[in-house]
Amino acid sequence: SIIPWGIDWDNIETFQEPNYRDIDIIGVGSLTLLKDYDTFIDVVASVANLKKGIKVIVVGDGIECQRLMEKTDQLGLHHIIEWHGKVPRNDVIRMMWRSRVFFHPSRYEGQGYATMEALACGIPVVCRDTGYYGNGVNVHIANSQNAMVCHIVNLLSSPIDHSSIILKTMAQTVEDFITLYEQKGFAL
Repeated sequence: SIIPWGIDWDNIETFQEPNYRDIDIIGVGSLTLLKDYDTFIDVVASVANLKKGIKVIVVGDGIECQRLMEKTDQLGLHHIIEWHGKVPRNDVIRMMWRSRVFFHPSRYEGQGYATMEALACGIPVVCRDTGYYGNGVNVHIANSQNAMVCHIVNLLSSPIDHSSIILKTMAQTVEDFITLYEQKGFAL
């Protein structure tokens, strides 16, 4: 059996800032080739041409960080994209509660934890068709840069339902493991 990992909803809910969404796009993750932040930057450049005055935040660190920041400068996006590096998890959650769209162009995910946290914070997700996203509610699959741009522009151009979507809590994950162990006859 595959048991999806749950989130710590009690901790996430603690940092909720209702009706305060001043970050248009947030990206969270390791700045590696696999996470494809080159696409993130290119898509943001296209969105910025269509939606003036957007605010974008990237949270994360990795071997691609310096090169990606240089690319941002070369494309003249330094006033749009803020690079926050590695920050404490609670601060990431606070930023998510303030965000309107979670953009995650990763080329591979098993179960993107940051994506699950974003959904819990009521942020629609734009991503490739990779990883586990539960029933797909509030997840906008886009496998091309053009589709990513279209989804993001559409989301930023209309009212967004920021209802929290909890795919699974940590307590539910623990219960699922206990049930599995009991079914298999393992002693706890």
